[in-house]
Amino acid sequence: MRKSQLVFLFLVLGAMLFSSCINEKEPDFGFEDLPEASREFLIKYFPGNDVASVCFEKPFITSGLKEDENNLYVLLEGNTQVIFSKDEGNWLEVFAPDGIPETAAAILDNYVYTRLNNHESDAKITEFMPLFEHSIIIGLDNGRQYAQSQLLEYSGVTLAEVNVIEGNLKSKILSFLEQNPVGSADLTDYIFKITETEGTAYRLFLGDELTISFDKNAEWIHAGTDFIKDNSDEINNFLKSIVKNEMPESISNIIDNQYDLGEILTLASYGNGDYGLRFRSRDLLINENTGIANHLLPVANAMLEKYFGSSYKLLYPHGISYVGAYRFNSTFVYYDGSDFHVSIQVDMHGDWNSVTAAYIKNGKPVYVSLPPEIINELPDAVANYLVENYKENDIFRISQKLFFRNEFSVLIDRTTALYFNEDGSYKTKIESVPQ
Repeated sequence: MRKSQLVFLFLVLGAMLFSSCINEKEPDFGFEDLPEASREFLIKYFPGNDVASVCFEKPFITSGLKEDENNLYVLLEGNTQVIFSKDEGNWLEVFAPDGIPETAAAILDNYVYTRLNNHESDAKITEFMPLFEHSIIIGLDNGRQYAQSQLLEYSGVTLAEVNVIEGNLKSKILSFLEQNPVGSADLTDYIFKITETEGTAYRLFLGDELTISFDKNAEWIHAGTDFIKDNSDEINNFLKSIVKNEMPESISNIIDNQYDLGEILTLASYGNGDYGLRFRSRDLLINENTGIANHLLPVANAMLEKYFGSSYKLLYPHGISYVGAYRFNSTFVYYDGSDFHVSIQVDMHGDWNSVTAAYIKNGKPVYVSLPPEIINELPDAVANYLVENYKENDIFRISQKLFFRNEFSVLIDRTTALYFNEDGSYKTKIESVPQ
């Protein structure tokens, strides 16, 4: 047989194997027999690709997932395989060696997809695979992997590089995990490199239960778990190990002198001896030299009395705190005996971040205009711009230090946000801001 004939035979055989199952146990099983979630997924993301066959065993096609009797393997026209869980119908993988259809790109957030195209304009996406509840692994035909994952401050999603580690950074991460083991779990299958406004960081996951973050030098900066779930012993021991091995002894001594804190949920290192710790019952900002921070509440109290009077009461004794990878802040909520509330957010350095006032209607906050004099808290350039251009408009929120920069925003007419640069000059306007 000629070589050209042999090659042709292999191609035909490959096409036949792709479009059929290895051992089809139920040959009549088709699209209408798929779980509802699977059908909805195919209709939404593959409207132009008819189902060629549904397999109960993995066909001869290369993809990341191992064969599992609990999976359904759907072969679509266009050389695409979609794997679903047999019981609930959730999608587990999309694999298309010739490139996924354009409609399936909508599986990704548009911001992430745009960034991916900017990074890899000449590559085709060949694989999508959900990783836990928060990420999607993205495979390209050039062999590189990316992921859609959470921003470092968990306020949205971003594009992450997968397993891109420079120099000795991976060895530093491995040394950290050896010093602070998480049971028998191997967390290094996927190491995400995230570069955003906050900077560059590396991130590891233990399922949906635990996130560990390192800075650009692979120094530990953050480890957090779910506030609601009851944490496993291995996660509790891991977080305790970080306190012992990665924080100064003075931090442990301070914690030991507190009562009824409950288990540790989140830890963060902010530099300059500052550490944020979230416990089941309370959040703490602790400096290794000066102890527990006590300068945040007086800042909020002073602003409240200056612009709203002294008749308000504090709703939560310690504020509503946020322990993030890069910052700690507390929001102090005051009320006047009714449904009217004033919220003042203060950062770890003792500077206000935002001020709002609201009342509750149908269980949701509705912004209330702030005293006009509050613009005195903003730079002169911002205050002058507001007086010149929006003198007749009410102000509903003022904010500063946006996006980790000393930028400012002012919410007017409840749904229009004005943004200003660090020097106070006008930047842009966004309308229809949701409350």
